[in-house]
Amino acid sequence: MTAQTMGQNVEPTSGPDQDGPIWGYHFVPNQPARSITSEAAVEFLTAPGPPPPDEFLWLHFSLSNVVLSLGYGGT
Repeated sequence: MTAQTMGQNVEPTSGPDQDGPIWGYHFVPNQPARSITSEAAVEFLTAPGPPPPDEFLWLHFSLSNVVLSLGYGGT
């Protein structure tokens, strides 16, 4: 399935990666949203200095992965 975002196709990931995010997008003014990995999100969020003006990340996490990582998922 491909999502239409600001006139450009963005191919979402099919499921969570090992860190839990299902989807992540980087938004920059006057540009289409860009799909990013959890590694790219960490780089953006931990970059030195102030964040770029008017740029942001939209991250969607799998809460079931969070629950499992906390030890509430069984074994």
